[in-house]
Amino acid sequence: MAVGRAPLVFVIGLLSCGAPPPPTEKSLCGGAAPPRPGFAVQFETGKFEVFVPEGVPREHEAGWATDHLEAALGMIEPEEWELTLRPRRAALSRVWFPWQAERLALNKQADDAVLYIPRFLGVAIKAGTLREGEWAGCEYPGVCSAPLLATADGKDAYVVAAINWPPRHVSPIYSLQRTALRYDQPIAPGELRSYRALVSCVSGDAAAGNAPWQVAVERYKTWLNARLAEAGLAPVAYPAWLEEVHGWINVQLENMAAWNPSPISSAWSRWKHRLPWVQFWGQMSDYAGPRAKPWASEPTGCCLEDPSIHERYEPSLRELIRTITSEGHAGLYSRPRWPFGPLVGNADDEVAANRRFLLGWLGRNRSAYGANAFYIDVLGGRYFGDPLLIAEILKAEVPHGTVIEYPVDVYPAAFLVSGALNGGVWNGGPGRSPEELGARFERTTFPRFGRYLLDDRMMFLGESNGDWRFWGKPDAYWCERQAFLLGAKFDAIQLTEDGDPAGPPARALSLAIEQRDEVGWWHRKPVYLDLKGITSVPGGIDVRRFRGKDAEDLLVIDNWDRRPGLSFKFLGRSIAVPERELSIVIVDRASGSAG
Repeated sequence: MAVGRAPLVFVIGLLSCGAPPPPTEKSLCGGAAPPRPGFAVQFETGKFEVFVPEGVPREHEAGWATDHLEAALGMIEPEEWELTLRPRRAALSRVWFPWQAERLALNKQADDAVLYIPRFLGVAIKAGTLREGEWAGCEYPGVCSAPLLATADGKDAYVVAAINWPPRHVSPIYSLQRTALRYDQPIAPGELRSYRALVSCVSGDAAAGNAPWQVAVERYKTWLNARLAEAGLAPVAYPAWLEEVHGWINVQLENMAAWNPSPISSAWSRWKHRLPWVQFWGQMSDYAGPRAKPWASEPTGCCLEDPSIHERYEPSLRELIRTITSEGHAGLYSRPRWPFGPLVGNADDEVAANRRFLLGWLGRNRSAYGANAFYIDVLGGRYFGDPLLIAEILKAEVPHGTVIEYPVDVYPAAFLVSGALNGGVWNGGPGRSPEELGARFERTTFPRFGRYLLDDRMMFLGESNGDWRFWGKPDAYWCERQAFLLGAKFDAIQLTEDGDPAGPPARALSLAIEQRDEVGWWHRKPVYLDLKGITSVPGGIDVRRFRGKDAEDLLVIDNWDRRPGLSFKFLGRSIAVPERELSIVIVDRASGSAG
């Protein structure tokens, strides 16, 4: 467990519930290793205790033995720590590891630090705006796609991540200058349980194309990818047809005042070579919008818990699905049953029923209704049990290539990430970035964070979950352009400029698909590298870097206003910005050529 061993040392204290203590003069990073982590526990009696190893060299193990608890804390690898606990008399209801017993600023500059949370794909908060005792964070697996938090400025970052394997249910949380991982699973008296955490300070230079937040993500990603490979969960083997599609046509059946398959059939015929998957929502629902009836006699909506097809779609929807699947792919909505409960765990009736319901719905969509593509709502956005066991279900029991709503880092699936741009109360959108956090706004969505972590995963991004507000001409096609820059497939409802199925094709959608076809984008199996090595990008231009399977660099460029004569630097060399709205420049590093 540790290289050496020190005498038993323990410091126990209660977190102050009064006025916040004054800011500390100590810092988390600043070129040094972060302070040795502590931990905290809460007993079933409600008693809360903090344990801080003081005076113990980092390479030595610290131990505690009290009337209530036995504990040991040691470094197992550089910057990786293990805590082992055994309660003696009363059960533990919660554990925080690591736990910061005092507030510590990043480089003593709290106002410069940004907190990054993997909420869905990522959000950013001005760290200094949080108050003492006001915790920001989320549940993993669930709203958090990974069990980590990072605080970063322009030169340093501090990352804390749960590195238990198999992965565990945990909540990464942050208060003013305090970072913690909280576990809510009780521990019975006499039971032994261990927790592992990565606690690291890293350095970078955003101006040089190596942002500290990226280096922090890399530190966790290196650990994660090794575990996924050992478990046979990476790389994810997507079906060839799914790898090649540019996205899907999103059809919200419940929003059609009168059922008419003709517009869907026309859209399919027009777009089937670019968007060969039609994904249906609301097949179980009557019309859910404004209606002539003063009162709805039945529930309506996109996502009702009903695996059957509503009678108003019979039999023409099945006929339409047969037509689509003769050349392409069609999918129907599915989700776990409500109230959402575990899909894995003890072999009890509830778990078996939950699992049978979900797998049965998928099977019914395929066998009874003819679907040959599959989507599961909610699954990535809530906790459904042991994440590694859920990963095994996705790998072995659901149809190959199923897309689930929202990402989880260990799940071998494709992800619908629509909603990650606006983020609801996170108020993401054009003109908002972590670099601009301050007087005008204190938080925003930041999907680049999660995309950089899940760099080779397949994602669908578009109009679902509120991101429709950024789709199309009114917001200068910002949603489509972000999907292009992030290497995501399109979740497209509006396929034309005017909403008429026969109208002009959606401009940014068409341009993005043309560019990807021109370079054989999907065959290159691009891996997202964000802005690594990219510098001196002119204002109004957006650039992202990807690595192809043959080690070629793919530079994805947004020059929506078609500004002429501009360039940026990539690994020190000048790259001209094409005068197209959207473009992809291929850099062959072996020959040094760009085209």
